[in-house]
Amino acid sequence: MAINTSMKYVIMIVLVLLLGCVAYFFGESNQDNVAIRERTVESINWEKTYDSKSKHPYGTFFIRRIFDNGLEGHSVHDINVSVQSYFDSTEMQIKLDNVTYFFVGKSLNLYNNEVDSLLRFVDKGNTMFLAAEFLPNHLLKEIFYNYNDYNYYGYTNDSSISLSFEDSRFTGEYEIANEVKGKSKTKRWYNINYGIEYGFDGRTIGKAGYRPCYAEFKYGDGKILIHTIPQVFTNRYMSSESGKEYVETVLSYFSSSAILFDNYTHYAYDDGTMEIDHPENDFSRELNSL
Repeated sequence: MAINTSMKYVIMIVLVLLLGCVAYFFGESNQDNVAIRERTVESINWEKTYDSKSKHPYGTFFIRRIFDNGLEGHSVHDINVSVQSYFDSTEMQIKLDNVTYFFVGKSLNLYNNEVDSLLRFVDKGNTMFLAAEFLPNHLLKEIFYNYNDYNYYGYTNDSSISLSFEDSRFTGEYEIANEVKGKSKTKRWYNINYGIEYGFDGRTIGKAGYRPCYAEFKYGDGKILIHTIPQVFTNRYMSSESGKEYVETVLSYFSSSAILFDNYTHYAYDDGTMEIDHPENDFSRELNSL
């Protein structure tokens, strides 16, 4: 009887030791997996660089590739110099009838004379596409008839926002989230403030929530397309089916043309937090005072 009792104690001790070992090794394994995940997330560049060569979440490699391979009726050319240098040089400019200047970034930082060069380019029958949260005052005054009376933009603070199109052929809603290091973060989603209260000379193509975020403006013989949420053109959003579908619909409003992809005008970086989202931090406003 005593032997049986002793054996029971021995068996219990062995089981406890075995369970301890199992828990230890599994715990170590889980910790290793968590550590690997954390290192992987930390190794990703989460800044919104909008760099066409970057495959990180907020680069624009995917859309640059679409222009290269999948956009029928379009060819693509890079601008790797300043807008002023490009339009001042007759040798750099491509000689085609229909051209679209394409910019995606936090802020379009151009001097007044560079804006004038782009406007002359549009006036001749070309297209300017701008996906940015902040635009030069000189440009805004040209396309918004009452810009001096009201700010052209508004915004919504949230970690995500729903996008849609005005055209009844495109009935879906597309959600975009602000993600930094794998976590959802609140940010400012900008929109065109005029579309509800004041009206504007352009045509609303798409909305963010209830406000316009994608609009078309006629200018001379050409047109200007403005999208206030550049994040939709980044790798992170376009890696999803809904994101790819949304961007393809946006691009369907382009005329068949050569695309001038501006790789140069990217001064302002965005770390995904709200600290950089204040208009007074916009470098383009300083440029307009020069």
